Amino acid sequence: NGVLRRVAGVDSSSTTLSYMFWELSRRQDVMHRLQAELDDIMPDARVIPDANVLNKSEYLNAFVKECKLLCLRA
Repeated sequence: NGVLRRVAGVDSSSTTLSYMFWELSRRQDVMHRLQAELDDIMPDARVIPDANVLNKSEYLNAFVKECKLLCLRA
């Protein structure tokens, strides 16, 4: 049962990530806005930000939530 949950989780995660990248490839405006927000919170690209910093990025979180909702409907 635990293995089934892990496989199901991986499948839904990969589907959601694929959808996100597909959406970004279609919507340059969204991609540029996300890039601008990430540039603001990550001035040094070599330093990975803390999860708390990423949780404060409004547009990124809105994008992820919207993609998850749309992906679940499909």
